[in-house]
Amino acid sequence: MRISLSTTLLADDSNVAVNRVPFGYSWNGEPIIDVVNFFRDTLAIVFARGDGPSVFGFNVQCSFSSRAELLLFCCTHRASLPIQADLQLVDETAPFAARMADAVRSVQIGNVVGLSCIVQYKFTGRQFLSEDVPDEDPEDVDLKKYGNAAPAEGDESIAIVFPTPFGGTPRYVDLYLVAPGGEDFVMVAARGGISATGFTAYFAAALPADGYIAYWKAEL
Repeated sequence: MRISLSTTLLADDSNVAVNRVPFGYSWNGEPIIDVVNFFRDTLAIVFARGDGPSVFGFNVQCSFSSRAELLLFCCTHRASLPIQADLQLVDETAPFAARMADAVRSVQIGNVVGLSCIVQYKFTGRQFLSEDVPDEDPEDVDLKKYGNAAPAEGDESIAIVFPTPFGGTPRYVDLYLVAPGGEDFVMVAARGGISATGFTAYFAAALPADGYIAYWKAEL
């Protein structure tokens, strides 16, 4: 099952590289009703006025390669998600797809153990509506790109070239460094030269050793 909020992939149990496997699904919903009481409550008529809000929830176990990566996720993940957007469930093996329009999200991060954490998602909205299974993964519609690179000892910056160009200049780019074991962490001081084909990240200091990994993300 692949679960996306707008264009952000939240979980995917078919792609182990995502490291976000969903579990613990729950669905709840109640109809909106009116009860009309007549003379001395001897007669009551119940009127159904349609379906009320539905609540869909699930948990995700997220795994990371370093404490710095885990900390960054815990600090920024909730703020990186829209408060209200379309929620989409896709299972290509069924095939099955459903959408909850304008779902309002609630996110709670906890149970941090080692280099992993549990994220609890809850979405409130109208009923899910079935739809055709999309031909493309939401992450392949050229709205977001991810990757990593390996700078060398002494580097003070790194130039990132996107695997394929965007259709315009990305509105958001980010890059963070994961230090090798025992090395000091070097902050990313600035990002510049942002274009449809890439950007440059400048470090706060020259890298003291090889083995650093630069993880980057860009969003149109």
